[in-house]
Amino acid sequence: MIPPAVASDELNEFRAEQARLEVLMACRGPRLLWFARSGDRARAERAHVEWTEDLGDPEFTKNLRTLHQLNTGAQRLRSRGLAAKIALPRGRPLTLESLLAHRFAVEQLLLRGGDEDYLRWRAAALYDEEEGTYVRWRDMFDEPPPLLAETPPNDGNATTAPADATARTQQMLMRLLAAKEAQDLPLRARRELKARVVWLILPLILAATSLFAAALAVAENEVESVLLAGAAGLAGAALGGLLRLRDEITRGAQVREFTPFYAGQLLVGASAGLLVYAADSSGIVEIAGGSAGVATFGFAVGFSEAAFLRLLARIGGDEPGGKPEKDPA
Repeated sequence: MIPPAVASDELNEFRAEQARLEVLMACRGPRLLWFARSGDRARAERAHVEWTEDLGDPEFTKNLRTLHQLNTGAQRLRSRGLAAKIALPRGRPLTLESLLAHRFAVEQLLLRGGDEDYLRWRAAALYDEEEGTYVRWRDMFDEPPPLLAETPPNDGNATTAPADATARTQQMLMRLLAAKEAQDLPLRARRELKARVVWLILPLILAATSLFAAALAVAENEVESVLLAGAAGLAGAALGGLLRLRDEITRGAQVREFTPFYAGQLLVGASAGLLVYAADSSGIVEIAGGSAGVATFGFAVGFSEAAFLRLLARIGGDEPGGKPEKDPA
């Protein structure tokens, strides 16, 4: 049922804003390296925003969906002029940072003017929020939202919650959203700084690894064996990183950090394979099976950080018993 205080023109504004969000949610993001799809530029123009590379980013789209839900919830509030206040800015570049800032502003605006039904709906969504990058309700508060705790089960006999429960829920929600916003800027800045530094040092690591491989091949006069060991370690690191992405990385921030560190891990794997060859050739570690055995052990060391650390411990003589026994790998 349409609240009587909300005029039809106001509802049209809400629906127009929902249509803008749906157009932006249809963006697919960059394809073929960093070249953007021309369709995304057209969608940005239809939504009256300037195109940026963030359009189509999964985190960007997730926050657009949240704004879409907030827009739907705002339609139930008896407040004139609200549609214009929560609408995305027009004629500006729309980045992930600006979208998040807008979303947090909308959240606070709706919480301040939200009625009991809206606060209960938002509290239920945030109370059941899964573990993520930012603080959750369960991280900040030991009790559930008072509105949810005070309201009887959905048996058709629920009455209006006490005013105290409504006010406390509103204050707790505003605190939670303020904490999320406060965490966003430093976490995002640190993540971007780390990624920038990694991309800067990767060429140096690549050059050092290549020099190590070339020098080892010249010194041992075994180019094929050196390349085999380095390639085996590289392949092991590639597969190990993929399995880690599948099994261990769950948060959005971790996924964003993954790409530069995955590239670095590949270089670590190649270096580990070269180290296996050097250790076997020097006699520090004896590996059965010749070149195939070295390649097998190099793959395992590149795949597993624990295996790499055990190899370093052997080379450093940290394992008990003196010289290690022959490795059956």
